[in-house]
Amino acid sequence: MKVLVEAVMDAEVSQLIGAERFERSTERKNYRNGYRRREWDTRVGTIELQIPKLRKGSYFPSLLEPRRRADILAPESTQTDDVR
Repeated sequence: MKVLVEAVMDAEVSQLIGAERFERSTERKNYRNGYRRREWDTRVGTIELQIPKLRKGSYFPSLLEPRRRADILAPESTQTDDVR
């Protein structure tokens, strides 16, 4: 799961900056600047993600919610309620 999520983040950043990793491009809008760590709590446990940083501006993954460590893949609607 970690590999899949990090691949999605990498693709989002590549689209955002206009170039793949190590690619030289005239359409490039920004540059990568390392990674930052963030823990992501999921139903299967805590996953430590490496979130790409940008030299100018910021990037936040579409899969995560800001300032919240909840798994969006496990919506509250999947919980069963006792309906009588």
